[in-house]
Amino acid sequence: MEGTTAGVLSLIFPNPQNRLGYGFAVNDFFGFVPNATTVELFDANNFSLGSISADGIPDPDFVGGFLGVESTTPFVRAEVTFNDSRFAFDNLRYESVSQNVPEPTTLLGLATVLGCGTLLKRGNSQKQNKS
Repeated sequence: MEGTTAGVLSLIFPNPQNRLGYGFAVNDFFGFVPNATTVELFDANNFSLGSISADGIPDPDFVGGFLGVESTTPFVRAEVTFNDSRFAFDNLRYESVSQNVPEPTTLLGLATVLGCGTLLKRGNSQKQNKS
């Protein structure tokens, strides 16, 4: 847009991260905005791991969306660019996840909880039938 400058937000994380996501809105009343926001990730040596952009999609009240990215290489800094001088940034989410170790205990725990729930239901229905 003529007469505007992009906004840049630097995010520095205390520990290496693998996932990043955020919601955004831009000040555009004309609908679809290509490349409304871009995020570039950097490792601990300040080396760029690459960037990804997201389009702004019209919503009843604003033009925006959600950008989410997962990196196999941990990052410690993210440069978020908005291609409009007026923008909103919310719902920042980031986390460090292990890329090498599967989590079978989570599935086992879920199966155990579901199994106990089934046993409890079965036990309660048998008690009610005896009464």
